[in-house]
Amino acid sequence: MARVETVTIRTADLGDVDGMWDPDTRIIWLHQDLTPAERRCTLAHEIIHAARGDEHCRDHVLNARQERLVDEIASRLLIPLDLLADALVWCHDDAQLCDALDVDLDTLDARRRFLTLEERHYLSARISTIEHVA
Repeated sequence: MARVETVTIRTADLGDVDGMWDPDTRIIWLHQDLTPAERRCTLAHEIIHAARGDEHCRDHVLNARQERLVDEIASRLLIPLDLLADALVWCHDDAQLCDALDVDLDTLDARRRFLTLEERHYLSARISTIEHVA
């Protein structure tokens, strides 16, 4: 069984940063002014960094890859495909989608950006099925 290490979560005024993982102190910092949805999404993102043992990369390309992967993992965890399909049927814009899914716009955008071809087909089929019933 894997060893679970303690992580501390703290809030502060982080300027223009929503959150960050400090591997040296094992502290996840969240901006104190986040909305509940932003807090949920940022915390999920930073927990994934912590679980992976990520450290900040000085190489911008490697850092961007790490962030992209964590964005994908977090968006998939927070927005399961079936919930996304249901929300797409009933919501008329991104604000409604974010409210229905309890996520921020960045997480919603990431989930859409990382949809696989199979997931896209599934969503199209679900939406067209509802449209034919209505």
